[in-house]
Amino acid sequence: MVDESGTFEYEEMPGGIRITRYTGGAESLRVPETVNGAPVRELGEYAFYEEDGKLRRAVVPGTVKKVGPYAFAMCSYLEELVLEDGVEELGEAFAQSTAVKKIRIPASVKVIEAPEEIEAALEVDGGNPFFKGDGFGLYSIEENGLRLLRVNPEEERESYQVAEGTIAVARDAFHGNGHLKSVDLPVSVKEIPEGALSGSKRTGSAGEGIEEINVIGWQQDALLFVWDGCLYKRLGAEPADGIELVYAFRKRRMLTLPRDVAIIDEFALTNCGAEVLTITSERVDIHRNAFRGCPLREIDLVTRSREEEGDPLRILFPTSVSHLREDLMEGFGTGRGFYDFTEYDRTLAEAYLSRERIDMILNRLEHPDGMMIGVREKLLSRIRDEWEKVIEIIVKEDDRDAAAAICDQNILTPDELDEWIRYLSEFGEGFGTSARDKMVIFISYKHAKFGKEQHDYSL
Repeated sequence: MVDESGTFEYEEMPGGIRITRYTGGAESLRVPETVNGAPVRELGEYAFYEEDGKLRRAVVPGTVKKVGPYAFAMCSYLEELVLEDGVEELGEAFAQSTAVKKIRIPASVKVIEAPEEIEAALEVDGGNPFFKGDGFGLYSIEENGLRLLRVNPEEERESYQVAEGTIAVARDAFHGNGHLKSVDLPVSVKEIPEGALSGSKRTGSAGEGIEEINVIGWQQDALLFVWDGCLYKRLGAEPADGIELVYAFRKRRMLTLPRDVAIIDEFALTNCGAEVLTITSERVDIHRNAFRGCPLREIDLVTRSREEEGDPLRILFPTSVSHLREDLMEGFGTGRGFYDFTEYDRTLAEAYLSRERIDMILNRLEHPDGMMIGVREKLLSRIRDEWEKVIEIIVKEDDRDAAAAICDQNILTPDELDEWIRYLSEFGEGFGTSARDKMVIFISYKHAKFGKEQHDYSL
């Protein structure tokens, strides 16, 4: 149905009218309080969405109890949106992608759906019993304290002190704010969902986002604490209960976690930029997305029991193909031990060879944890069957470690060694001393392993 003025489409609902579509072209308007004598109770979903005119100012009267989802979304010219006292419910993204910089939340508002989707600053009326705001952060008022729902994603503020009395932080509270670098949390905070602090990030690049976190009023038995550039949460009252890595924020290339870490949260290392991670815990549960977005190339599992047995575990991840690294990182959190090597081994057995892949294969042969039957033979065949390519790569890249690792793994028979040495002797001149060095490594290994035989391998 269309109202008498022909500018609003509407439908009847219990207790009044729901406006479903605005069809006018005014620059300033006040939503009518009644249509054909019946009170307007709701602005429907997408009611002003992509408004074709040049609407710059809109007033929603208090007779309207609900502003539906996306009601004013994509009204790109809208600069002022006034919500009068009486409005009770704001739908998801009701004012998304507009030019509105600030919205006053009247004392009557009881519900704000998905507040993290609101792109404007929110000024909360001091008499509102449900919400509280300081112009940057929006909080819900709960029985035991405050819950931080969102920070203004558009304000270019680099530091923020979360309000005293806050007991919880919503998962999406920092979503979309690419400027925030420092956050102070009160000691009263008891709940931070996994991934909540990784939402503040610039352009999605690794190593950016919140760089400093402080716990204000910290006490010995506080639930949250900061140590060595990481935010941790205690899992119980006793030290044996362990701790949970919530978020690593200090920028560093290498990171070693304490022995009592029992859980690594989702996106815990997203922004810290670590390349090498050492885990010393005997048992740790790692979320499959714990390292997503982090440029990790090496993870070392060095526990007391492994040290005693001389059997540490090192996993190498590719750095040249970021999406492949992300895929292989999903081997964590599967319930199959520390890491599920199923996809990792399949990739090494099938993907093209590069220096990085050769290093990964050799490292995997050295650290065969969780290796299925037949995998070792497949990996060995990559080195043997494509030996000319392997030699070219390790010589061209001057990779002494790879040459030594090939020897350490006893991959080659005496005849295969002779073939590799002869190849270096005949074709290695173009690589200079690097080829000679590799040849010396292989000759020395052959002599040590199989005894000396007289051959002329001079370059």
